[in-house]
Amino acid sequence: MREPTFRRIWTASLFSNFGQLFLGVGAAWEMTRLSNSPSMVALVQSAMMLPLVLVTLPAGAIADMFDRRRIAMTGLTFSALCAAVLAVIAFLGLVTPWLLLAFCALIGGGVALYSPSWQASIPEQVSRQHLPAAVALGTISYNVARSFGPALGGLIVVLYGAKAVFGMTSLLYLPLLVAFFLWRRKHVPSRLPPERMDRAIVGGARYALHAPAIRTALVRVLVFGLSTATASALAPLIARDLLRGDASTFGILLGAQGVGAVAGALFVSKIRETISTELAVRIFAVGTGLALVTIGFSNEIVLTCGAFLIVGACNILTIAMLNVTVQLSAPRWVTARALSLFSSAITAGIGLGAWAWGMVAAAHDVAFALIASGIAVGARRCWA
Repeated sequence: MREPTFRRIWTASLFSNFGQLFLGVGAAWEMTRLSNSPSMVALVQSAMMLPLVLVTLPAGAIADMFDRRRIAMTGLTFSALCAAVLAVIAFLGLVTPWLLLAFCALIGGGVALYSPSWQASIPEQVSRQHLPAAVALGTISYNVARSFGPALGGLIVVLYGAKAVFGMTSLLYLPLLVAFFLWRRKHVPSRLPPERMDRAIVGGARYALHAPAIRTALVRVLVFGLSTATASALAPLIARDLLRGDASTFGILLGAQGVGAVAGALFVSKIRETISTELAVRIFAVGTGLALVTIGFSNEIVLTCGAFLIVGACNILTIAMLNVTVQLSAPRWVTARALSLFSSAITAGIGLGAWAWGMVAAAHDVAFALIASGIAVGARRCWA
């Protein structure tokens, strides 16, 4: 945090993370008003995640080929404009379920363009020895916002409606846009000849898939996302159906998950020094599975919040440790593409998992989906 560029961008990212979380809360709760289908509610998370799967890899190639600062600014600008248009449509009362999903996907597309450029630029702002701590701080930035952002977003939805949340999302992207504008990035010419886009994508994918450490991290984070998507995707229905609450209850649940994530991120470096990534990931899988089963059986908000806290801690520790593995394993020329594949893997898992578990909840009920996903993630051999 002594590095002024990293500190400025990290601080501004708090505001954009609040905006992203406000969007998630507002869109998910608005969908409960527009549709009674659990699968449609779960599709909100899928819509926000799908662009990260489709756009992130090309975005990673672009980040390796061009100025990462400008690419990040382009993505942020696009997301801010789309959120502003959604707010106008909501104020006019013209939002439909599929239109809401479309704009969630568009906003997610801008974030997907921005994300690899930001992650790949962290080593340019801190020394290599501080890289694990910087990566952990990056996750803390998101989860500090998540610790009370969803609760605040839920309160805003209750008081002013989802349309106000959409407008705030657009405004909260602006500080990060300014921070990147103020960054005077030192251009380091590549020692390699310029690549075509298609060759850059294929080359990055080929390298990642043939590097054992990176390949293993990608598989683990994909299956992890598939099996753990229920907590966030079905949180509106957990609040409404299992706890008999409202949008503020939904926000409190996501806030508890964020608190757990912040607490977990603080111990990333220490855990890496104490035990192997292999053992740590397996332990976190068991913890997540037990917490999801608890959420499925619980009708008490205190118990459910405690389980969400455990889910948040286990999730962020798993993702952060695997992320550091990719950061330290990939050479500089392919870092952004390796990280984009990592982001694609986790978001593909969460997006597909949200849709699949939403279908399970529609066919049976929310509690059944949670218990089934808890058993799936706890079964270590299924993914570890």
